[in-house]
Amino acid sequence: MLTARFCNALKYAPLTGWCLLAGLWVVSIFGYLSYSFSVNWQNAYCNVGVAYGTVALLAWPTRAPLGWHWSVGKQERCLADVVGRFHHMALYDDQGHWLLAHYECPLPFLLTLAIPVAIGPLVGWRFRLWMLLTWLAWTGIECAYYLQHW
Repeated sequence: MLTARFCNALKYAPLTGWCLLAGLWVVSIFGYLSYSFSVNWQNAYCNVGVAYGTVALLAWPTRAPLGWHWSVGKQERCLADVVGRFHHMALYDDQGHWLLAHYECPLPFLLTLAIPVAIGPLVGWRFRLWMLLTWLAWTGIECAYYLQHW
């Protein structure tokens, strides 16, 4: 009995994740929300955040404050504009040691890619042809738009 209820509730997990991602997109319009953490790979510190419609992953080798960060201001907006020109980049010093790695992806594109996973359990993974063609067309339009500005 418990497993049937759990499986029924688990059916809505992808849609819940998609809604949380859409909520992050709305939050990112108003400011910068990030979470900093340490990884054991080359003593790196990472920051995953959303800022102005984009999700970004930053990594650097120096120590930084860990935990949640929320800010709204011109400094972060200027940083997001400068770094936003480079969708993925890495900076190295003269000896070849890395100083910063930055990867970025627009949140609306991630939301579009996740639509089949979000609604798949609700329709029994049986998509109509028009659903597939609409999704492929919309994904192609977004790819063309984002690659044009890249």
